[in-house]
Amino acid sequence: MEPITIPKERWLQELKWQIEACLNNRKPYSEAAAVVRAEIKRWEENKEPNTPSEKEGLQLACMVYGIPYVIDPDNWEDAFPKVGDCELPKPEKIVDELLLKGCIHVWAGMFESFKTMAAIEVCAAIIDNRPAFDYFKVITQYPITYLCPDMSPELFQEYIAPFGLMAGKDFRWQSPSSEVFYTLDSPVLERAVAGRILVLDTMLDYAQIQKAFESNEWIQFFKKLRRLINVCGCMATIMLVHPTKSGARSNTIDPSEYLKDSVTFGGKIDVGLAFSKLEGTSQVFVQRIKGRGFKQQQFTFTIAYLDDEGNSNLDRGRFPVYLKPGDAGKKQDHIENKGGRPKAPNKQKKIDFAKTVEGSWSDKAKAVNEEFGSKHDRNTIGKWLKETSPFDSDEGEATDDAA
Repeated sequence: MEPITIPKERWLQELKWQIEACLNNRKPYSEAAAVVRAEIKRWEENKEPNTPSEKEGLQLACMVYGIPYVIDPDNWEDAFPKVGDCELPKPEKIVDELLLKGCIHVWAGMFESFKTMAAIEVCAAIIDNRPAFDYFKVITQYPITYLCPDMSPELFQEYIAPFGLMAGKDFRWQSPSSEVFYTLDSPVLERAVAGRILVLDTMLDYAQIQKAFESNEWIQFFKKLRRLINVCGCMATIMLVHPTKSGARSNTIDPSEYLKDSVTFGGKIDVGLAFSKLEGTSQVFVQRIKGRGFKQQQFTFTIAYLDDEGNSNLDRGRFPVYLKPGDAGKKQDHIENKGGRPKAPNKQKKIDFAKTVEGSWSDKAKAVNEEFGSKHDRNTIGKWLKETSPFDSDEGEATDDAA
């Protein structure tokens, strides 16, 4: 039987517990440093793989004791080693096209854009090892810590229950009876995220930014997030945020309008997704607005909270893709012209054709799109078929400019 290989993060966590025990017993830093050196020496003598270096252990001790770690200037090469001398694993995908290990992810959207339900869906998919949104492959499984102070615990449990995240699943939250709010630099939270994905719903509960248009507070906040990943062993973070007011009103998705008020914010994150509910449909439009580690540009898709019969997908523990990547286009493609005349050309012809097709609205929408080369969803076709007022097809064709 092959021996179990313990990752470096676990060794560091073991050291951290021992250092904290020294601190809690009011022992000086020198005694904690001696404990660190002795433990690392013992592990090295036992030829344990992935053990941290003495420098890493002493840096951890300084962090716990709240004192600066100082490298002798003559040993500057320890602080700035050659890139090729640092053996790091290749970037690892957790969920294809959506989630990367060791990265900070931001999901931005207005309230009622189903960001929380999308996060719950992805969490359930990771834990159950099934495709996220019934489409994107889960590559690596990790347990999850989900922090949602914005919602009552009773309602949150009701939301996650259909997704199978209650009994028997390593899906954790902060105790509802807790009187303490654990900040990102809390030793309790640092331990709670080791080896886990952290979801912050929403980010501002933990960022606590006073001057959103300035950089300093954002820089300090992201330092804490990176430390959770690089030092405390958090696998990845997902933060749910609201866009700016202009982003909320826009019929397009501009990254600068969805990634808060400071350019620092957009620059510090790794992956960003924008969520926008499509009016008059049961779809949520999703666009990747920043994608470090992903090659495809203009990556968009839609997810649907109702099925083709109008039943709730969420009640059965699913939030499936409706329009696949490559088929969803841009958000403005789904926005109707509010100036009075319809945006879709040949509308009356499409309505007449749809009436000849047997089956559900989805069947009719598919047939219309194949016939006219359009991308209408079932809700649009259904809405058209239920309209009672006549439509001047010649006038529509003369003024419309997009399918």
